[in-house]
Amino acid sequence: MSKGVNPVVEASEIAAESGGVLSSLVQSLRAAGARIMEARRRKAAVHMLRHLDDRMLSDIGLSRGEIESAVNGEPAGRRRTLDL
Repeated sequence: MSKGVNPVVEASEIAAESGGVLSSLVQSLRAAGARIMEARRRKAAVHMLRHLDDRMLSDIGLSRGEIESAVNGEPAGRRRTLDL
């Protein structure tokens, strides 16, 4: 692979030219990449919130047991509280 070439962009261009199966494969890879990035973002947010003290969590309206539910986007009234 030549220096400075983005393999995803290059694959997209090839897929556009060949169509069909390759295009579907590129779309699947992009979707998988997006899911991986979202999972990493959520993991980082949980990690950051777990390092806050209880008072700081309370200031933002969370208890320690609600961290994962809050990061996953559950509304306050429907959050699961984990027994820690």
